[in-house]
Amino acid sequence: MSTETTSQDTNPTCATCTDQLTSFQSGLLPEYDRETVSEHLTTCPQCRIFVDQVDQSRRLLASAPPPEPPVDVSRRIAEEFASSSATTDISDIVARLHRLAMTLGVDDPDDLVQRTLLAGLERRPEQLGYTDLAHRLVESASTSRATNTTVTEAAPDPDLLDVDSEPAELYFPDFYEEGPDLGRHVDSPNVWGRTDELSPDEDYETGELYEAADQAMDQLPAQTRQLIQLVDVEGFSLTQAAAGLDLDEESAARELNRGRIHVRGALDLFLTGG
Repeated sequence: MSTETTSQDTNPTCATCTDQLTSFQSGLLPEYDRETVSEHLTTCPQCRIFVDQVDQSRRLLASAPPPEPPVDVSRRIAEEFASSSATTDISDIVARLHRLAMTLGVDDPDDLVQRTLLAGLERRPEQLGYTDLAHRLVESASTSRATNTTVTEAAPDPDLLDVDSEPAELYFPDFYEEGPDLGRHVDSPNVWGRTDELSPDEDYETGELYEAADQAMDQLPAQTRQLIQLVDVEGFSLTQAAAGLDLDEESAARELNRGRIHVRGALDLFLTGG
């Protein structure tokens, strides 16, 4: 092995580490690659800031308040749970399921939630939890997508089609493409502070921050958005999310990484006035 190749392998660029971040954090990289990325992060302050910002973006998404649940579904299922020994807050379960369903591209999220809950209640309610219901919901959506009955991508308005239009811009860091700084950050990431611990006096700013995160999510392809929703918002493991969306873990990790970096970039623009 040449000296040049050895140096390149043992000193990965910022771009390489950024591209492998989710695979690194999920333990999917081979041991050697994991060690080289870890070593890079210990010696590169810009990448450490970048990783911290990605993690802050994930915590922010997870802390966003859930939408109001559909009243008719909530009341119906709450009555069933009230007659059992279940202690879980069903209104919270319904709200979280509804939020999850909204990311899956279904024609009728309320109907998907209701069918998932009713199917789940065929089991003993005291054994029913959010994780089980959410997994059922994703499986139901995936099955519907495969049979093309319930899950569909929204049909574009023919009058709005523009063959020359470009997809939504995704926010990724710029790296030097040549010269001695090849593969390094062009600009140092900004230090945000703790975006997930805003005080009650900053409710207005907090709301705008959540809105910026929501807008960033809306710009992502449906599958990428679903992965972030499942893993970073709903708390599923990467393995569970990949299985629910019929992806292998490596592909899911790459797609999730792109989505996380985009959300981080959109929040960076918002927080720095870009």
